[in-house]
Amino acid sequence: MAENQREEVLNVVLAEQLAARGIDAAPETVQKRANGKGRGLPDVLIEYRGMRIVIEGKFESSAQATETVADQAKERISSGIAQIALAVQYPAALRSTAFSRLPEQIEASTLRYSVFSEVDNGEWHEGGVSAVLDEIRRAHERMCNEDVVQQAAESIRGCLDGVSRLFASNASICEELSKVLGIGKPGKEDSETKRRRIDTTTKIAALTLANAFIFQEQLAASGVRNVISLRDLLRQKDVISKTIDTWEWICNHINYVPIFRLASDILARVPARSSSNGAVRVLAEKAIEVSGNEAALRHDLMGRIYHYLLHEAKYLGTYYTSVPAATILGKLALQPEKWSDLKFDNERSLEQLRIVDLTCGTGTLLMAACQALSDNFIVANARNREEITQKRLAKLHAVLMESVMHGYDVLPSAIHLTASTLSLLAPEVLFHQLHLYSMPLSVKDGRPYLGSLEFLEQAKATTQFTLFDAETTATEPRRYTKQGLAGSVAEVPETDLFIMNPPFTRSVGDNLLFGNLPEDQRAEMQKELKARVERGRLSASITAGLGSVFVAMADKYLKRGGRLAFVLPGATATGVAWEDTRLLIQEKYHLEYVIVSHEPGRWNFSENTELSELMFIARKLEEGQPNADLETTFVNLWRNPANPGDALAVARLIRTTQPAGVVDRKENGVAGLTELGRKYGEVVNVPMKVLKQGWWPTAFAQTELSRLAFGLWQGKLTLPGVKKTWDVPLVPLYQVAELGPDRRDIHDGFTPVTTKTPYKCFWNHDATKTLSMAQQPNMYLSPRSKPAPGRSGIRDIGLLWPKAGGLLFSESSWLITQRLCAIVLDTPVLSNTWWPVRLRKPDRRKEKALALWQNSTLGTTTLIMSRVPSKGAWIKFRKPGLHLLPVLNVDALTERQLNDFAAKFDHLAKWEVQAFSKMAEDDVRTAIDLAVTSALDLPDITALRDMLGREPVVTDRSLFVEDRATKEVEAPQMQLLFA
Repeated sequence: MAENQREEVLNVVLAEQLAARGIDAAPETVQKRANGKGRGLPDVLIEYRGMRIVIEGKFESSAQATETVADQAKERISSGIAQIALAVQYPAALRSTAFSRLPEQIEASTLRYSVFSEVDNGEWHEGGVSAVLDEIRRAHERMCNEDVVQQAAESIRGCLDGVSRLFASNASICEELSKVLGIGKPGKEDSETKRRRIDTTTKIAALTLANAFIFQEQLAASGVRNVISLRDLLRQKDVISKTIDTWEWICNHINYVPIFRLASDILARVPARSSSNGAVRVLAEKAIEVSGNEAALRHDLMGRIYHYLLHEAKYLGTYYTSVPAATILGKLALQPEKWSDLKFDNERSLEQLRIVDLTCGTGTLLMAACQALSDNFIVANARNREEITQKRLAKLHAVLMESVMHGYDVLPSAIHLTASTLSLLAPEVLFHQLHLYSMPLSVKDGRPYLGSLEFLEQAKATTQFTLFDAETTATEPRRYTKQGLAGSVAEVPETDLFIMNPPFTRSVGDNLLFGNLPEDQRAEMQKELKARVERGRLSASITAGLGSVFVAMADKYLKRGGRLAFVLPGATATGVAWEDTRLLIQEKYHLEYVIVSHEPGRWNFSENTELSELMFIARKLEEGQPNADLETTFVNLWRNPANPGDALAVARLIRTTQPAGVVDRKENGVAGLTELGRKYGEVVNVPMKVLKQGWWPTAFAQTELSRLAFGLWQGKLTLPGVKKTWDVPLVPLYQVAELGPDRRDIHDGFTPVTTKTPYKCFWNHDATKTLSMAQQPNMYLSPRSKPAPGRSGIRDIGLLWPKAGGLLFSESSWLITQRLCAIVLDTPVLSNTWWPVRLRKPDRRKEKALALWQNSTLGTTTLIMSRVPSKGAWIKFRKPGLHLLPVLNVDALTERQLNDFAAKFDHLAKWEVQAFSKMAEDDVRTAIDLAVTSALDLPDITALRDMLGREPVVTDRSLFVEDRATKEVEAPQMQLLFA
C-alpha cells in the first residue's frame, strides 16, 4: 500500500541530505506533532556558518502552490526566525514514496527551488540536492559580500548634506544645535576647529531628522493608530509644520521622547526660507525608500551613518563599535552553554537578565546583545519543539527593551539613535518604558557632573533625560535647587552583562580627558575624577584612560557569575598603565576570551580609528573561587570580519573550534579558524596562571611564534614539530642592567643642539640613517635654564647624565621601515627615542653580546612579545616591560663566549641590516642569527626567522592572502538544529 507523505516529512529528509554534505550533523528523529504542538515552528531549522536557514516545501500542484511556499519563506525572513529561507516544490511522485526510500528518491529527483534572504527576493531554479546546497552557499556569500547597510548609507548620505547646508548657513542656529545635541564648545577654539565642530553638528542634526522620519514610517507601517505615513505627510503643503505637530503628538500620546522630541527641536530650527520645505521633503522621500530595506534597518543603518559622520571622533575621545565586532562580542558573551542558570526559551527567565552599556553611543553593542538573545530564544524553542509565533517574538522584544537593556551616554543624539536602533528591531511593538538615559557632562554651580562616571560612588545619578520622561527632556541639566539638580534619576542595576566600548581618552600627552569641555571645566572634572577613583580605591589607572575606570566601575555593579564584555585599546594586553585592570581581572575573574585582529589596516574593532584594539570577555567568579588553572581562549584573527555575515561565521568557528595549547609541549598542533578554504585566524588556550605578566598570546598571529616566545621566557628554545628543547641562558633585563631616563625626563633637563657640549646624545630613530648595529652620537644636549613649554620644572642633570649608556635599546619602532632593536656606541649617550642600557657589571664585550642577541630572531621575538601595541606595526616598549624582558645572561657567559660574541659583533657591526619587514630575506640578519646560535650551541633557526618574517605586525602584509593561496577547500559546516 502506497504511503501518503506529508510535505514537512520531505522537508526534514531534504535537510538531512543537505546536512550530510556538511560535518557532524546530527538530525533528530522525525516526530509527528502531537495536539497541534509546534504549529508556530518551521519544519526545519539549520545553522550554516552562523546563520539560520529554514526549509518550506510544497508538492507541485499549481501556480498557487508556488506563491504559497514563497510567501511562507519570505515570512520566515521578515519575522527574524531565519536569515535564509529555502522554498522547495517537490515532484508529486514523492508523495507516494515509501519513507524508507525517500532519501534516495530525493537524492535522485530534480527539485524546483528558490532561496530568499535579506538581499535575495528569490529566483526559481531546477536541480538536485547539490545544486540546492550551492544556491544556499551563494545566498550566504551574497549576504556577506553585498553590504546592504553600506549601500543604504551611501544612498541617504547625499540628502543629509542638503539639509546640513541649510543649518550651516546660519551661525546662530548652528550654535543652538550644538547645545541641543550636547556637542560642547571647548574653551579654546580656532577657526578650523570651529568649522569642523559646526560641520559635525549640522550633519548629525540632519541625520537625527532622517532617523525620526524612518521611525515614523515604521510606526505607521506597523499600524500604530494616528501615526500618519510619510506619503500622507508629503501631501501636506507645509511639511515642516505638519511634521513637528506629528512628532509632538507621538511624544505626548505614545512616547519615544528622545527620538521625536530631539528631532522636533532640531526641525523647529530649520531656517525659514523657501528652500527649506524642499530639502526636508527630499529627506522624507529618501526615508521612505530606506524604510523598505528591512535588512539595513536590522543591521544598524543609522548608527553606521552616524559613525561615518563623526569624522571628528577624537573630539569626544569616542570610537563607535563596528557592527561585525559587536556581533562577535555579543554572540560569544551570550553563549547559552555558558549561562546555565538561564532558560533561553523562556521569556520570563530572560526578563530577570540585566545587560548594561554605560557608554552606549548609537546602541550597536546593545543591539548585538538583543540579536544574540533572540537567536538563542529561537534556537532553544526549536530544539524543545515549542511554538515560535509572532506574538511570542513580540513579547520577547518587549521584555528585552523594557527590562533587560540599559543604556547611558552623554550625548542626547546618541541616546536618540540607541532608542531607534533598539526599537527598529521590532517596530510593531510599542514599549511602555526603556532604560535609556542621557547623562550630564559639565560643571554647574561649582558641581562637576561626570556623565556615566557619576555612578562611581553611588548607583543613582541625575540625568538630562530618560526615554519615557517627557517632562525632563531638556538637552542640558534642568533647574537647580538647594537640594541639587532637579530632574530624572537613573540607576545602574545589579548587572549580568556589561557590554561596552568606553571612551579612549587618556590623561597623558595632550591630556584629552573631557577634552570637549572648556579648559577650566576640564581641570575641575579631572580633579574630581581622580578623587572619586582614589576614594573608591578602584583598581584603575587614569593614566590608561577612561576605559580603565569604566572596567573598575562595571566590576562594582556586576553580579557574581556575570560577565564583562569590553572593547579596549590594544595596550590593555601589555601596557603598564593597564596593569591595574589586568590585576582586577586576574584576581576576581575567569578571563574567557581575548580577541585581537592581525589584519593590516584593520587592527581595530571601532569605526574611525586605526589604533590597535582588543575585545575581552571575563566571568566574575564566586568569592574565593580559584582561577589559576582556568584557561583563556585567545583569538588571533588573520581577517577581521567586514560584515555581519562573516562575523556570524567567525563567532561560530570560535565557539566550535578546539583551541591549541601553547604552554604544554605535548601540544604542537595549530587550531585554525578555517572554513571553505578561508583561514580567519588561530585560537589558543592558555592557563590564567601564566598571564600575570600580561596577555602576551595576543602578540602573534601565528601560534608557533607564541610557543617560541613563551619557551624563551622560560629559558627554553623550542622548534615547531621537534620534541627536543634547548636551554638558553636568559634572565630578566633588570638582573644584568638598568635602563636610563625616558624622553620626558630628557626634555625636562636638556635641549638638543648641534653645537658641542660635554653631553652627547643619539637623537631620533631615522630608518634611513640608522642602518647598522654600530653608531656614533649625532647631536649634543644643552642643560635647560628654564622649564620646557608647558612644564613646571627642570630635571637635575646630575641625576640624568650618570644614566647615559653606550648600549641603546629601541623605545619605539615602526617595524615596516626600521631595522634594529639595539645599537652600540663608542661613548655613553642619552636619547629621546632609545633607552640607554647600563650593565651592572660593565664590560664592552657584554654590551656587544646583548646587541647581537637583541637583533637576532630570538631577541626580536621576545621584544615584540613584550611590546605595547599602538597602531599596527607602530609599537612601543615601556621601561617596566623591558625590565622583565628575557635577555641573554651576559654575566653567565664564559670568557670564550664573550670573546666570540665580541669578535662576531665587530665583524658585523658596520654591515647594513634590512628592515624588520624584510628579515626573511636579509643575509645580515641571517649572519646575526648564526653568530648567536653558534656561540650558544643552538640549532639552526632559519624556520623561525622565516615565520617571524611573515608576521603582519612585521610585514604589514596579510596572512589571510597567503593562506588562501594554498587553501584546502572544506565542506561547509551545517548543523541541523531542528527537524
